[in-house]
Amino acid sequence: MPSTASDAQEPEPESVTTLLYPGWNMVGWVGPPTPVARLFEDVPDLTHAYRWDAETRQFKRATPEGAGDGLREVTLGQGLWLHIQGDEPLEWDRTVSDEYALLSLEAGFNLTGWAGRDAEPIESALRRFGDRLSIAWGWDAEAQSYEVYNPAAGASNTLAELNRGDAIWIHLSEDARWWQSGIASANIALPEEATPERREDVRAALVEAIAFFAERYGVQPPAIAFSILSFEGFGGFNFTAFAGLPPEAGLLWSQIYIGGSVTGADLYTVMVHEYFHLLQSSLGGFHYRPMWMTEGSATYAAAIYEVALGAESGDAIRLAWERDAARATTPLSELQEKVAGAEYPLSALAVDWLVAHAARQTHSQTDSAPAEAIPLEEQAGYDSFIEYYRLLPSSESPQEAFAAAFGISLEDFYAAFEPAQADAAFDRELRDLFGISLEEFSGDRDAYRQAALAPLPHTTDDAVRPVVVFLGDVARDVRETVQSKMDSVHTFLTDRLGAEPHEYSVYYGADEASARPTYYGLYHQGRVSPGFRCSSVGGWELFYIHGCQHELSHGSFIHAAFSVLKFGISGSPHPYWLSLAGAQYAEFAYEVWSGAISHEDELARLTRPAHRTTAPLRQIETHQGWQAAGTSEGWALSLLAVDWLVDHAGERSLLEYYRLLPRHSGVAHEPRAGSWEAAFEQAFGLTPDDFYEQFAAYRAELTTP
Repeated sequence: MPSTASDAQEPEPESVTTLLYPGWNMVGWVGPPTPVARLFEDVPDLTHAYRWDAETRQFKRATPEGAGDGLREVTLGQGLWLHIQGDEPLEWDRTVSDEYALLSLEAGFNLTGWAGRDAEPIESALRRFGDRLSIAWGWDAEAQSYEVYNPAAGASNTLAELNRGDAIWIHLSEDARWWQSGIASANIALPEEATPERREDVRAALVEAIAFFAERYGVQPPAIAFSILSFEGFGGFNFTAFAGLPPEAGLLWSQIYIGGSVTGADLYTVMVHEYFHLLQSSLGGFHYRPMWMTEGSATYAAAIYEVALGAESGDAIRLAWERDAARATTPLSELQEKVAGAEYPLSALAVDWLVAHAARQTHSQTDSAPAEAIPLEEQAGYDSFIEYYRLLPSSESPQEAFAAAFGISLEDFYAAFEPAQADAAFDRELRDLFGISLEEFSGDRDAYRQAALAPLPHTTDDAVRPVVVFLGDVARDVRETVQSKMDSVHTFLTDRLGAEPHEYSVYYGADEASARPTYYGLYHQGRVSPGFRCSSVGGWELFYIHGCQHELSHGSFIHAAFSVLKFGISGSPHPYWLSLAGAQYAEFAYEVWSGAISHEDELARLTRPAHRTTAPLRQIETHQGWQAAGTSEGWALSLLAVDWLVDHAGERSLLEYYRLLPRHSGVAHEPRAGSWEAAFEQAFGLTPDDFYEQFAAYRAELTTP
């Protein structure tokens, strides 16, 4: 006869065994709600049971004859005093509850049980209470004496760890929640080669994320089991995946993917962000639109975690959001299906605005536009960004849930936030670049807007070569000189040194006023850093204002070209001396080619500082080694080494080496070598070890003129 579902055996419930000694025992109840009379049935030698009521600050008592002073039932997380008669210890087996243990503790004394894992270090178990914890006591039933843990006492503490089923006295300065169920129902999947340290780091980060939302906002983990996966193949890429049949069937499974290279504090912040995506689905179902809310609230939640931890200040977080969000080009209201790049901080600012608006309404400040900013540290106490997801299942539409959670309609929010955000972003960029506010700005804002959206000039045609754009009234002879220098360098690099076809943009301004909108546009696109400069070389652009203290020389164009030719080179242990000296050597070679200097004179000039150090060239493979050798000495050694290599392998070997180097994933490039060592050998015709040996001999023969 075929078996049926009802025939299947239920898994055995988990149990815990506690050794009870004659006299007083302090134990934690970790099972389901149970009549206290059941304790006396299971333990015949039990004569008295007491539970501390933290609210009334009194004990409740029970005896085998009845519920004495009101102790009728024991529930998960309660701490109990049990008195055992007789002369011998006895074992007490009891069932462990399958419910999560999220305990609510009062300011003052609490007698509570421990439902977490065995051998949990006391510092780890109590760490999240922080300054709220005054002192804690455990009980040694065999010795019939207290063990103490004082956060300030250090090595003199006698309470070292907690085991499941223990009880502990805790004194707190304010009310708190205490999450004890670890990673809940999660499964952590790591590759076999993952170290024990990595496994523990991922587990600890997940516990921290779960505990943060449980203890601060009372949100327990999803009822459906979920998985955490972390593999090296993910790199630094993180995301959360779900499966289900919305809306009736709900969530079937979910997984968090954490990049194998994500470590340290970043691992914890990323885990909080991705775990919040699980809570969004657990609380609200499959209402993922608008996407700015999905990603903005997760980014906001991770920021609140950092603020609560003290890892970052709220002001610093908001400043970073404002600077990054200023580069977003798509209005928030259009971010319905996808969020990327600068749209993440823009979305976080939107959620920040909404939580502040809801918080003000709580205090009867109902203006639709935010007035004075609420510090993020204070705003962390408001949970409207979670309440929105709680309300989704019972609301007729997401818009209804939105209005109920934040106290403003979605349409009114867009109308209030988007213009204000545009002004705030422009104001932030003006301050960062030019040290002025929006009120002090007197330029043409449309010109700045257009510059922010303008592509780099070299990308607007089919020619693959550098392009120069002149800003303002630049004299004709200056234009011709700049164009001639750029063309001359391009010809030298391609025809003599064998550079691949390459392109970049050059902006040459007549004066600061003419160049400011373009510089603003470059900053808005993330191409230059804060602070206005009259000269700047970026990844694909060269910016210069006529009269700047640094001349726009042939070397400026060479460095701009090398920035492009080296774009995307992997961060593998590429020798510092060879990375740094490539463009400098090309500048030296150009000057020799153009007749500005002689090769022999330059070698003589380099030999002097090279003789001032005995550091071997191999030492300056690292920046630290370079510094130890000395800056001028490091430059001299590096340029002599590159000159030797080019003399050995030919003029084109240097750029061939850069061409062969591996690139970061995602960079459009076809690598022809798997490592810098392989690229070195293919380009220069000898291994790095052979080169170092031959160069040392060459260096020893150099004589100072």
